[in-house]
Amino acid sequence: MLVILQSMKSGIISAQAMKETGKAVVPKSQSRFRMGFYAGVNEPFNPIGKVSDIGPSFMMNGSYRISEKWQVELGFGGVFYYGKSLGYMHSKNVFDTVYSKKYTVTGCAYTTVPVIFKYNLNREIHLLAGIRWLGVTGIFGNGSYGIYSPTSKDSFIFKSNIIPGLPKGSSFEDVQGLAGIELAFNRHLSARLMVNFGFIPIYPGNLTDIISPLSGNYNQSIELGINYTVTP
Repeated sequence: MLVILQSMKSGIISAQAMKETGKAVVPKSQSRFRMGFYAGVNEPFNPIGKVSDIGPSFMMNGSYRISEKWQVELGFGGVFYYGKSLGYMHSKNVFDTVYSKKYTVTGCAYTTVPVIFKYNLNREIHLLAGIRWLGVTGIFGNGSYGIYSPTSKDSFIFKSNIIPGLPKGSSFEDVQGLAGIELAFNRHLSARLMVNFGFIPIYPGNLTDIISPLSGNYNQSIELGINYTVTP
């Protein structure tokens, strides 16, 4: 009787794994395409690290399983780099008046498009390596605009606050290499630790109007985040 019951159970399972056309259904866990969302925090490598320098990082991503060990992932999102401390100024004299603009940039927001290759050491541990393009979409900091009288150095006729920007000659794009490790908790949820190395400086060395140290001139950071996969 036991043998008969086991045979019936095997037959039912086999029938459920077949389509009406007679072709076997590919298990969802074997799907080559997966969609997900990543959210994390980005800490830049600065001489003096501060909690206030931590910025968010996020992206939508899609991955394709090349083989049992390899996957490739393409994403689209944003990342924030704070703690820049980049200062510069513009000024000019017109007769007896000095027109002056002074800026301090404390952070940059980027749109990012990463391409990441993932190697599965086992079900839980995956190695990450790739590259990502970044384009500036926002500048953080402060600025001031003043009209001064040269007869009195500390006096001003008019002064106001203005939104900062990057000076002419700055790099508004960056290309980063990245490497990291991913720990999978289950089929949908995983944690990532990544190191990012920017190849293009925000302020090239030929700029002459810098008035503060180039802290954070390159976008270097360590990043920790959670990736949630929607499809199995």
